[in-house]
Amino acid sequence: MTNELSRRPDRPRPGGRRSATVVLGVTALVAGLLTGCGAAEPDYAGVCLDPQTGKRVADQQCDDGTQTQTHRTGVGGMWYFLPFGRIAPAIGQRATGGSFSTPPDGHSYVKGGVPSTGGTVSAASVKGGTKVSRGGFGGSGGKAGS
Repeated sequence: MTNELSRRPDRPRPGGRRSATVVLGVTALVAGLLTGCGAAEPDYAGVCLDPQTGKRVADQQCDDGTQTQTHRTGVGGMWYFLPFGRIAPAIGQRATGGSFSTPPDGHSYVKGGVPSTGGTVSAASVKGGTKVSRGGFGGSGGKAGS
């Protein structure tokens, strides 16, 4: 025999709210992902290094030419990318803990703007520089904050 209470239209079905919760959760997740595309905050910063000595030089020495993951054309230094949280060297000091390769897709970075005295690389310590966003639906470049 069928239970009359379970067939009444004014009573919600058991488990009926679950599908609405799933739809709302997925919608919020997708909206969050789309909002962040192309607008990611940097999580790496580039300092200019002399590739022969591994010592930091002024950022202006990296401004000429282009750099790829394995080759740089132009005169001067090469960008060396440090993840936020690592220690950037002062000018004239050797750098460790980073890479000459650009950060992987999905990571944004700033070229320049790290204090010449060095210190921990973070959003608060990097001033200026050129922001590059990677991943999502395309990348973009532009001047970072002051």
